[in-house]
Amino acid sequence: MIVAYKKDKIVKFFFNFDEYKQFASKEQKGIEYEYKKGLGSLEESEWQYLFKNYKFEDLLVPLTIEDDEDIEVLDAWMNEDREYRKKAIKKGLPDFSLDVV
Repeated sequence: MIVAYKKDKIVKFFFNFDEYKQFASKEQKGIEYEYKKGLGSLEESEWQYLFKNYKFEDLLVPLTIEDDEDIEVLDAWMNEDREYRKKAIKKGLPDFSLDVV
């Protein structure tokens, strides 16, 4: 997610890149953007803004599991074993190299 700030005050949260690009394409003076990798990287003031300005239900994203492959992908991203996740990424992207990161 991306958080837009103006003079250290939150202006808007973006939950998808298209929404951010549309907003950022308009001339926005004094706006600074901060990328948040996940919920754990939010600060207390950002949590307060979220719960004050959005309904909890609006922040949830429905998840549909259709087959065993979906379960495998979820396990790869949620599993605490980093090596398992790296192997899963390489399996899906055979030309991807973790050594260049």
